[in-house]
Amino acid sequence: MSVIPPENLKPSRFLREREICDADKAFVLRVMKLDPRDRFTAKDILQDEQFTEKSEKTVGWYPRQEWKGMHQKGR
Repeated sequence: MSVIPPENLKPSRFLREREICDADKAFVLRVMKLDPRDRFTAKDILQDEQFTEKSEKTVGWYPRQEWKGMHQKGR
């Protein structure tokens, strides 16, 4: 079995700044840990600021249940 150098174990080693912003890169690195004991759980991921922040990206976005309720009322 060959030994893989640590620099080749990084999932984002081929990414450049123009391809992914620092915040997204940091999120991917937190989620894509090689050792499962170090990885975020699904609950941790959903509570991460990437999913909880209120920004221009999330304006007009609603949780599924709220969206369904809005569209059922409109019928």
